[in-house]
Amino acid sequence: MTCCICSQIVGDASNDLLAKAIGGDAYVRRVAMETVHFAVIPSLGGLVPGHVILCPKEHYLSFASLPSCLDDECEHLILDLKRLLREIYSTDVHMFEHGMATKGSRVLCTVEHAHLHLLPAPVSITNTLDAYPNLAVGKGLAGLRNLVDMEEYVFYESPQEDRRLIRARDQLFESQYLRRVFAEALGHASDWNWRDRMKAADAHETFEKLAASAAGIYA
Repeated sequence: MTCCICSQIVGDASNDLLAKAIGGDAYVRRVAMETVHFAVIPSLGGLVPGHVILCPKEHYLSFASLPSCLDDECEHLILDLKRLLREIYSTDVHMFEHGMATKGSRVLCTVEHAHLHLLPAPVSITNTLDAYPNLAVGKGLAGLRNLVDMEEYVFYESPQEDRRLIRARDQLFESQYLRRVFAEALGHASDWNWRDRMKAADAHETFEKLAASAAGIYA
């Protein structure tokens, strides 16, 4: 197994990047919430406390490529996750993905497992995104899927549920583009690259807080 997200989800200590970064004698599987087909894990290099990623347990390249039979499960988990993050961190929650194309070979985010970022932060990035051709995204994964034809994309949902898509055919984005945008909006532009600033202790703290809040809801 070579995918670090797959490894963290199944509890493979040999390839769990967060566990390796934290160290220690006893391995901890740091999945804060999970359903049959999805898992929530803390983001390495989190841009703020509470920065997490939602991932399908099976290896897909983007959320737009998920089969529609998973839509309800995913959307219910997102609603619960947003609510918990708002309660814990007392601020708005943003959601974004830089989705890989299901054709071609470009790896955008240095990790080729679909992951949807949820980031609690009192900032706005809409002015930055307004500079690009945007498409309005309908509700749920179906709304995203209807606009994507196996191609690379940037998806963003604001705390006010302004959902927009920018297609790679209209604009080629550099790796970790939205992490760069948020890092600048948050006032620490140099923190965008998670590999350079893993912030493992912060990720573990996020895991502990979310897991404690989700206990009894998501066992």
